[in-house]
Amino acid sequence: WTTTLSLLLAATAALCSAQYDGHQLLQVFPGDEAQSRLLQDLMLHDADLDFWTEPNRVGEPVDVHVPPHRLQAFLAAIGPMTHVVREHNLQTVVAAEKARLAKKPRAFDINDFNTFEDIEDWLGGLSGSCPAGVTCQLVSAGQSFEGRDLWVFSMSKGAGREVFWMDATIHAREWLATATILKMMDHMVSGAADADSMLDQYDFYFMPVMNPDGYAFTWSSQRLWRKNRRPVGSGCFGADLNRNFDYSQWGREGVSSNPCSDIYCGPSGGSEPETQVVQDMAAELAPRGIPAWVTIHAYGQMWMHPWGHTVNNNGQTCFRGSDHAEMYRVAVEVANAIQGVYNSNWARGTSCEVIYETTGATDDYVKETHGVNHPICPELRGNSFIVNANQIDPSFREVWAGIVRFVEVM
Repeated sequence: WTTTLSLLLAATAALCSAQYDGHQLLQVFPGDEAQSRLLQDLMLHDADLDFWTEPNRVGEPVDVHVPPHRLQAFLAAIGPMTHVVREHNLQTVVAAEKARLAKKPRAFDINDFNTFEDIEDWLGGLSGSCPAGVTCQLVSAGQSFEGRDLWVFSMSKGAGREVFWMDATIHAREWLATATILKMMDHMVSGAADADSMLDQYDFYFMPVMNPDGYAFTWSSQRLWRKNRRPVGSGCFGADLNRNFDYSQWGREGVSSNPCSDIYCGPSGGSEPETQVVQDMAAELAPRGIPAWVTIHAYGQMWMHPWGHTVNNNGQTCFRGSDHAEMYRVAVEVANAIQGVYNSNWARGTSCEVIYETTGATDDYVKETHGVNHPICPELRGNSFIVNANQIDPSFREVWAGIVRFVEVM
């Protein structure tokens, strides 16, 4: 029995370690509108393809993770489109990251990537670092499908202030988003002058891991997992939580009804327990006023605001609300501040115009449902979900410069 068990465990370990063998990351360049639309159709309807970036305009590169059994069919589908192979074997990249993290000198490291359990431990002690004159509180806003807590850390100098909200890790594999928000939280409790000044104006709320089940799964099983982990039928798991928020546009554009798709919007708006927790938090805080809501993603260097849908959902003209000019004015100021740190380039504008039409997203939900003036979806630096830990600090520094400017100009 011992020998059989050992063989079984070894086989399981081998299976986990080889799950991306032969998987390629291709970068495709649509040469005209028809080619761009073809890529969009593949993204919406082929659940075997994992689009790391959405097709949005002619000539702009589109990153697609293609499993080996779909490679020839995908190449045939894109035909004459220019493409390059960014990674010939994604397992090599995944394995290298896993090997490095196995040698971390300490469990939690603010300048490295951390497991959900280690993040929880760190959060548990964060209130003890709270600056004088500031009340810090850690609460569980609710539980995920698998029973993990969705932790919210708040900081306040007293009653009467509006709320500045930040969350991250709605998509499980976007580890840089998690690490960046943790660095911002660490800076906020440090007593730094810029943080203290912002606390004079707003109460700050942080939810660093909105999708804890998915995030834990990226550490234990599938590094490139995106969705949550609730069984959804057809032998598949998870909905895209950033397509699941319950408002008038849910399920209309930029989503899939296939439960196995990475952009599956769920069976109904707000169907997922994690989405419900955030919706409940927004409803609880809304009477106090929420001028800003920042929901952090990776990657692509973008600072986006509502809206995600097109006029009459026609897939052609992106919708702009009556306050578009004001949202865009602030977005330009913030994106310019971010760019100034490392002389980078950040796109800015509506998510529909910057990326692609989508519905069911966090920022659009809080805008429509609770009247948040400036909901923002940043896509952080880099060109992959798997990045070196040395990108965490520059990501923090540039985004923090943007947050400081955000507070100044909104």
